[in-house]
Amino acid sequence: MKKFRIFMIVLSIGTVFTQNLFFSEYAEGSSNNKYLEIYNPGNTTISLDGYAYPSVGNAPTIPGEYEYWNTFSLGATIEPGDVYVVCHPSADPIILAECDETFLYLSNGNDGLALVQGTEANFVAIDWIGDWNADPGSSWDVCGIGGTQDQTLVRMPSINSGNNWSISSASETCEWEVYPSETWTNLGFHEVDSQLPEIVQLSLQQGSTQYSIDVYLATPEILRGFQFELTDNPNIFSVVQGSGGLAESNFGNESVYNNETGTVLGFSMDGYEILPTESALLTTIYLNDPISYGSVEFDLQNVYISGQQGISLDFEVLNTLTMEVSQPDDGISLQLYSGWNWFSVNQIGDDMSLDVVLETLGDGATLIKNQTGFATYYDSFGWYGLDEIDVTSLYMIYMSLLGTLEFTGVPVDFENTPINLSTGWNWIGYLPQTENNLDGALFSIGESASMIKSQTEFATYYDGFGWYGMEILSPGSGYMINMNSDSVLVYGTPALAKVNTNTKVRSELNWTVDYRSFEHNMTITTQLNEGDQLAAFVGDECRGVTEATYFPLTDTYTANLMAYGEEGEELIFKVYKSGVEVSLSETIEFVVNSIVGNDIEPVLFKGATELIPTEFGLSQNYPNPFNPKTVIGYQLVVNSEVALDIYNINGQLIERLVDSRKNAGYHSVIWNAENLPSGLYFVRMTAADYVNTQKMLLVK
Repeated sequence: MKKFRIFMIVLSIGTVFTQNLFFSEYAEGSSNNKYLEIYNPGNTTISLDGYAYPSVGNAPTIPGEYEYWNTFSLGATIEPGDVYVVCHPSADPIILAECDETFLYLSNGNDGLALVQGTEANFVAIDWIGDWNADPGSSWDVCGIGGTQDQTLVRMPSINSGNNWSISSASETCEWEVYPSETWTNLGFHEVDSQLPEIVQLSLQQGSTQYSIDVYLATPEILRGFQFELTDNPNIFSVVQGSGGLAESNFGNESVYNNETGTVLGFSMDGYEILPTESALLTTIYLNDPISYGSVEFDLQNVYISGQQGISLDFEVLNTLTMEVSQPDDGISLQLYSGWNWFSVNQIGDDMSLDVVLETLGDGATLIKNQTGFATYYDSFGWYGLDEIDVTSLYMIYMSLLGTLEFTGVPVDFENTPINLSTGWNWIGYLPQTENNLDGALFSIGESASMIKSQTEFATYYDGFGWYGMEILSPGSGYMINMNSDSVLVYGTPALAKVNTNTKVRSELNWTVDYRSFEHNMTITTQLNEGDQLAAFVGDECRGVTEATYFPLTDTYTANLMAYGEEGEELIFKVYKSGVEVSLSETIEFVVNSIVGNDIEPVLFKGATELIPTEFGLSQNYPNPFNPKTVIGYQLVVNSEVALDIYNINGQLIERLVDSRKNAGYHSVIWNAENLPSGLYFVRMTAADYVNTQKMLLVK
């Protein structure tokens, strides 16, 4: 059903009305084709247990008093921006398809109806169709253009509250559009005029091969998407949609492009409403692969208030704000929010002192630190502590206010700026001017690294496969990388900005977490069912939430959870599956920067999955062919003694990978054949009465 958020007005004419529900549609057609539609213009779900629609039949027995007290079904609710339909049980199937509950005694066109809040003995009327004062004859007149008999009435989009019938049906103050009998094209949704959000800033962030258009709103809104229109040379750019999985498409008129950042900010193409918890909302649309630079103008056409999935909304132009896209200059502009922010600087200036680099933040920043030191900001003095900004370092900065870090220098020569990495955690900056995928960016350190994480997500390195999880490194972001051994990082040349080739699409998350409130994080990887979500809590406060994604090495779904907190706190967990929250019995102690589980050996929560196979099985190894490592997966119906043996083409036993008792479920093991020659090998699984063999090809 089509939904829009509006700003509501309290009417003060006649009866005092509450600013919640009102009749949005009424139909009295042939036979039993009758219905009432009630609209919720607010921003919270309303229970109908405290409402009713009492009526009189034609002439009232006692003028001004109802005769029949009609209540809604027990437990009925109306979502914000949605409608609730009451229809005759024998109405046309088109009506019944939108009907939320049935009522046998709907009006014949001359019965007065009220929408009331309260009880039979004490209620307030908040809207009317007709009244209870006198006999209207065969029909109530509506605005001098029709009546309630054999007509369909639709509330005008400008109306956002109930009213007395004498006002709403009068020609001078008409609130109804009158349609012929059997007109049901507006049934199931209600359109309203919306006060669209005020755009307070439209800025352009420039990179070497991509641009992002950032839009900041004055107040939090439930939003659906932005529409941009190219007014000059529409072939210069293509657009990468920033949804859960990026999908490249041509930039064109009347197209909506969306961005989901993985937090409470962003937009969803699939119709999920996202209510930001911050006063400034940011969306970024990446424009990639320019054929040429020069002046290109963009007009911001629409900001969509929440609408129905799959429906293109035709609002008037909201703001026509023109911007020019030109050859990128030297400089950075980073939006920093209240709380903790991770960032890095990839520009070098003549003066890299904190007072110069952080000058545009003013007193909005209070403390900054890297891995080895920190600095504090003092009013009328400036920064004290760290001397200079190091471009190779991640910085954490605490902001008391929203601010923008702007700094102009020259781009870092990243190919000639090595970063020395030590065993354990290292705080690193991202030096290139363009984003890059992890395998390309971190090629120089290979298997020396085990994990990299940003403030909101992480990726794990798997031998023979590469990085899995977080997909790109971006200018302005800072990272922590965990090393198995000392190494030197020299960033690889960024590929053309076609990123996120996974194309996975994430759902709307059931919980949200205010991650900027926390200085520390840790990672937890567990196994889930497809589509399930995992959240960590301390008490009732959400400290992390994620959704299961497909992990190809083991052919399972895993959840990579970033949890936030303080040392020693006890994390409890919930799973959201099929619309139901399930509490888990296990707890984990929060340890700063700790790593609990990985995608091959995830931590297992009882009740989180129901992944007990129905049969024994040995999966084809992945990758195949391989060099020199591959993952072999197998599954057990019951707890079993398992043997997993490797044979060469001559039938000789090369290695026994598994020889132990394993629990029922899905398992995997990595085979490293670095000391063996290329050729065909076999893996044989024996468990209980089950025996199976798979071929594997080693290519060096």
